[in-house]
Amino acid sequence: MNTYRRFAFVPNYPGQDAPPESVYDAVNEATTAQDNYIASQLVEATFLTTDVPLGKRLRVNIGLRREQGDQQVASHDLFNPAIVVSRGSFRSTDWLAGGNLTWAAAEHVNIRAAASRTLNRPDLDDLSTLQALDFVGDRIRIGNPHLVRALIENYDVRVEGFPGANEVLAAGAFYKQLHHPIEPALFGTNGQLGVRPENSEGGRNIGGEFEARAGLGRLWSGLQRLSLNSNLSVISSKIRTAQTTNRGNTEHPLVGQAPFLLNLGLTYASRSGHSEVSVLTSTVGRRLKELNITQVNSAGDGIPNLFTEGVTTLDATASFSPMRGSRLKVSAGNILNRPVREVIGDLEMRRYRIGPTFSVAFSMGS
Repeated sequence: MNTYRRFAFVPNYPGQDAPPESVYDAVNEATTAQDNYIASQLVEATFLTTDVPLGKRLRVNIGLRREQGDQQVASHDLFNPAIVVSRGSFRSTDWLAGGNLTWAAAEHVNIRAAASRTLNRPDLDDLSTLQALDFVGDRIRIGNPHLVRALIENYDVRVEGFPGANEVLAAGAFYKQLHHPIEPALFGTNGQLGVRPENSEGGRNIGGEFEARAGLGRLWSGLQRLSLNSNLSVISSKIRTAQTTNRGNTEHPLVGQAPFLLNLGLTYASRSGHSEVSVLTSTVGRRLKELNITQVNSAGDGIPNLFTEGVTTLDATASFSPMRGSRLKVSAGNILNRPVREVIGDLEMRRYRIGPTFSVAFSMGS
């Protein structure tokens, strides 16, 4: 159950010397019939899985899952719950299969292939007609009772080698077929921009992943205490929409999907293993934040999509043992505190900083 109240404050436009309690003449009830809802969700599943060795070097794991989902959301008048103004509901029965194949090509080299089918259900709040104000973006956020669940077909292949203890070198590729993905979309309402979740028609994600975790002592003995941990993902996504006007795009990147993600970590470990210092930097590329699906003559008609610009972060941790059986860990996150920028075309719509974080933890015992 979700309970939401609205109040309208009626100002009396007092002078500068008026006491704070005289700012408003009245407070009126402004709750609408769409603001409250009763919701339920039930997921039932049965599954079967097996792991089968096929000789000394080949192993396969396969599974099948039958999943039934039922989501019900009824928006009603808060003061007369018998008046139901909107219903969002979705029921489905899905067969979700998956399989993994692992081939030990050499003593320290594996080749893996996998295929699976998964799904993504909307949040219950997304199925309601509740209109809430996004105070930061000054936009109305509303649910969509007509949403359906999204289906994803996943295909992956990966080659990995283990040159030493705690070391790995790997490269892989993946392909994801998306059916009715759920994305936040811009729309016009009463002269103001709003955001609501929408099902796009479909699309795909395709890309490659690379991982390296190794000691730098392999390059020079003076770097024996240092190790590198890195991974890179390069992704191309394309989603089709049911756009009915020539304003906006019929194809776009998946909302929230960056074209690349890079993580680099450098760790120093003392010879005794009691002390360790790590520095991690992460870079994420430009991402589509909200899709413009507006129609002719609506408030947002012709407005390009909203993007979040790429950003780089820097984190650091240090831990050591000041006495036997103890551990002291000091962490600093988002040290660079780079601004997050959201843009529409060349126009900067929003800029903010998350701020750095710091923590200290001390533990005793094993």
